Amino acid sequence: MPTATWPLIVHTFDDFTEPWRQPPAEVVLLHPGLGGNGELYRAWVPVLGDRYQVLRVDARGQGRSPLPDGYVWTIERFVDDAIAVLDHLGIERVHWVGASGGGIVGQAAAIRCPERIRSLSLIATTPRFRGPADFEGWLAPLDRGDVVEFLSRDVERRFGLDDPARTAWIIGELARTPGSVAASLHRWVRTVDLTPDLERIACPALVVTGERDTLTDLDDAGLLARGIPHARLEVVRGLPHNIAYTHPRLVAELVRGFLLDVDD
Repeated sequence: MPTATWPLIVHTFDDFTEPWRQPPAEVVLLHPGLGGNGELYRAWVPVLGDRYQVLRVDARGQGRSPLPDGYVWTIERFVDDAIAVLDHLGIERVHWVGASGGGIVGQAAAIRCPERIRSLSLIATTPRFRGPADFEGWLAPLDRGDVVEFLSRDVERRFGLDDPARTAWIIGELARTPGSVAASLHRWVRTVDLTPDLERIACPALVVTGERDTLTDLDDAGLLARGIPHARLEVVRGLPHNIAYTHPRLVAELVRGFLLDVDD
């Protein structure tokens, strides 16, 4: 069934740039990781919004986006869902920012439709996710429908321990995606390996990782930085996996600096 027949994924498009600007400001697309949603990027908007239009999406079946009967996860469909939103809004190309799973989708988008991707910012991600050795045991809480337990088992390496209130809010947003959906997504993403195609990514790329990230670690970041021809690597000292959500302003400023370099 062609992806075009599915309903559009939920998206939020913010434009605080000067309406008389010619040409209009470029668009930054913020794609969350597995189980995430666009609300997790809310603090990015003030950092980017004076210069860029900002598009946030909830990927298929996650956050507020619908999951139609018979939908099967494929990397092509994730890309097509995002491109369908761009077509709906009349956006020719974007600077793609993807955290974790959203970075995997971004890599695939840059490989499949390079004319739509101006640059890539890959936050705490990998071209091929493998997960812990006891993968099925790791996913057991999701299979029981308990997203909060699943995330709470990994608080330190996912979110850090410095701000429990912030962590509780992030977990609450991630828990908007049903456990069964999150479990199937994690099993699916292990089947994706973009490593052989990284050399086909022609756009500038920024790879950002937290020093204490053990879900997508420094080896994953190095693999991306070496494999993508025009990539640079930023390691944020002392921070965990979900830095796009736990330290949004810090990471958004890194991305903004990269985008300004791309625009020069």
